[in-house]
This record gives sequence, C-alpha cells and structure tokens, in this order.
Amino acid sequence: TCRGLKSHKYSTASQARKIGKIRLINIGTRQKNIFAVYIKWKRLLV
Repeated sequence: TCRGLKSHKYSTASQARKIGKIRLINIGTRQKNIFAVYIKWKRLLV
C-alpha cells in the first residue's frame, strides 16, 4: 500500500509538472502573439 501511495504521488507530481510545462508554453506563445501584434500595430502607426 505504501509503494502504491508513493507511485500515485509521483504520478500526480509528474502530471502537475506536465501541466505546468504546457501552461508555461501556452503563456510563452501568447506573449509571442501579443508581441507580434504589438509590432504590427507599431508598423501601422509608423
């Protein structure tokens, strides 16, 4: 039972890490998109 709990904890931790990585990637792409839009607007204004 102890080993099962440990593996369960590990699996949830790895899942959380995966979700965190995905979230970081999503935030990164969103920032890139915002930056691209900002550059486009700057070009239009100039």
